[in-house]
Amino acid sequence: MMKLKTQLYALLLGITAALGGTSEAGSGPINNTVVQITPPLDTNNNPFLDRRNIRNVLSKNVSSNWAGATIINQENGVKSATATFTIPKNISLPPGYNSSKTYYFSAMIGIDGIEPCRTGSIQMGIDISLKEGDDAPWYEGWAEWHPGGLQYIPQLKIAQGDLITLNATRINHTAGIVYLKHEDTGEYLTLNLKQLAPGNALCGYSASWVVWDRFGEGYPLPYFDPIEFQNVGWRNKYGEWAAVGNATEISAQEVVNGPIVVDCVMSQPQGVNCTYGGPMDEDEFGPGEKNGGNDTRQA
Repeated sequence: MMKLKTQLYALLLGITAALGGTSEAGSGPINNTVVQITPPLDTNNNPFLDRRNIRNVLSKNVSSNWAGATIINQENGVKSATATFTIPKNISLPPGYNSSKTYYFSAMIGIDGIEPCRTGSIQMGIDISLKEGDDAPWYEGWAEWHPGGLQYIPQLKIAQGDLITLNATRINHTAGIVYLKHEDTGEYLTLNLKQLAPGNALCGYSASWVVWDRFGEGYPLPYFDPIEFQNVGWRNKYGEWAAVGNATEISAQEVVNGPIVVDCVMSQPQGVNCTYGGPMDEDEFGPGEKNGGNDTRQA
């Protein structure tokens, strides 16, 4: 079993071939889907948006805020990527939690955003958060061309135990498609994403499947049952399919030589299993690496 050491940060990829044949009889698009566009993210002043800052520590690939698996295929390119995962049935505040904080993580997939191409990326995922007083975790779908505006999907209804499929496809340097399907209800959503700023092109060199702290290290992790990305795979620019078995494993680590807070392993030829290792300790982050952990969830 190959170990995947990654921390929380990711992008989302989709599969062109899957877009035409995933809906089932009786299923349909998510009704009256309206996306909310947030202001463009400030990539110059936000240390958390230094996409996928991966380092090697004692021969283990670790990142400060994301965990999962990534493949790089610069020679033949990456056209699309896909995965299916179940929303954890047990998500709870960890022992000794801070009652003033929102505990948060995101499960997502994406294309590009790491070396050798950090200019732009497309990604899609599900935000999961919990704070004291919540009757249940808060879930929200989203998609993004990064850097750029973030699109929330408030009409998507999600609960613990639901099965979600995510796909992303690179059309060209300036266009991509992301696709989400709620496998239990048959509802699905397709979004066309466009390049939002000069220089933020998609190269189509890499794909990632990730558990991620999208808002930054000021947001500690809630406890969650293991998340297993299943049917994980990608296609190159020629349409050839490959499983995730040759991916690089990355785990989330608080600080250099600090504890692993999310540990990911290859669970099968087409699976990536990410396990909770402990909450991030906000007091251990370096200068400029906090953003307060305030509740930023969409009403």
